[in-house]
Amino acid sequence: MNTNKINGLVQMLLSLGFFYYHADTLYSYKFIFALYSFMYPDWVLIINIILGIFGFIIGLNTFKGIMKIWRGYLWVLSILLFGLLLDIISVGWL
Repeated sequence: MNTNKINGLVQMLLSLGFFYYHADTLYSYKFIFALYSFMYPDWVLIINIILGIFGFIIGLNTFKGIMKIWRGYLWVLSILLFGLLLDIISVGWL
């Protein structure tokens, strides 16, 4: 396998994990009526789901060789850090 393909798969898996976590959280808020000590606002979860999709697309571009590896990691990590910062600010920990 080419290094572009391996690194693209890593980026796609990171983004899919980010997407799955926030999509599952939104689903459990809406359909599984459990009590939580704190809850993210819906708009934060939706923005993070969209960011996860963008990260997956960037990983796919790295996989195909359209984007360089370092630029793909830079974009994916900046997207994930922005999403995590949005989580922290929305809950009120900062």
